[in-house]
Amino acid sequence: MKFDIPQSVQEIIEKLNGAGFEAFIVGGCVRDLLLKKEPQDWDIATNARPEEVQKIFLNFAGATKDKPATFYENDFGTVGVKIPNSLATPDLAKPD
Repeated sequence: MKFDIPQSVQEIIEKLNGAGFEAFIVGGCVRDLLLKKEPQDWDIATNARPEEVQKIFLNFAGATKDKPATFYENDFGTVGVKIPNSLATPDLAKPD
């Protein structure tokens, strides 16, 4: 089975891998792919700590001075980064 994964998602995974971290597509997007639906967003789990993710993605492609990458916490116990013009959202579990 082959899936069409957007270039921006692949770039995020490659960026995390290139910095020495694991990165995996997870969540509802995997379910959608298996059901042959188009994912509305892409979640990426990584073993990088929140401060490491911020450092990696602060100046990621698409982020500019006027439209910087934004970092947030949510109710699911994860920390994420929203990158302008990207459908992917790298999420990671908050450390205990």
